[in-house]
Amino acid sequence: MPPSFGLVQIVQMLAYTDNVHLRPILTSNSLAVLRRFVLSGNGATLIGAFGARAEVEKGTMVALPVEHALFQSAQSRLLVRSDRPLTTAADTLLQWITERIPMFG
Repeated sequence: MPPSFGLVQIVQMLAYTDNVHLRPILTSNSLAVLRRFVLSGNGATLIGAFGARAEVEKGTMVALPVEHALFQSAQSRLLVRSDRPLTTAADTLLQWITERIPMFG
């Protein structure tokens, strides 16, 4: 993922503190591209397990948890304006996210 993503920032922090130099060979904000990269056998990627849920369920990919406090404390947020009610579209999106993505439910 590009450097603006929180996951990349966590990986960069861990690499710095453990004195590890990482050289990504593919950077993309597309989960489809990252999944295809892994399925081609060219490498691995760091994405949330929900990003490859279908492939993991089919057995074509394996999701390995990273046992580190920084990864386990990461959070996602949906930001909306506080002084306005949600639009129908935003409310529908929020319901869809909480119903279909287990980590947000």
